[in-house]
Amino acid sequence: MPYVLALRGEPELEAAFFEVIAATDAVKLEAILADQLQSLGFVNLEGDRACPACELYTRYLLKYLGQKSIFLLP
Repeated sequence: MPYVLALRGEPELEAAFFEVIAATDAVKLEAILADQLQSLGFVNLEGDRACPACELYTRYLLKYLGQKSIFLLP
């Protein structure tokens, strides 16, 4: 559950994570947010763009952060 707590209460960080997982391609994020998400292991950085690090984290975080219908995975 500590991973959930890293995003809960950090609306900008949570929004950046959801932006990454909702996109079909790597997303350009604010550098600080991208670095924070990468240090948590949630995203991989490809140059200045972020993509989800792993589907397992994505599904786990969606479950515990309260799934947002626009971001539901198949």
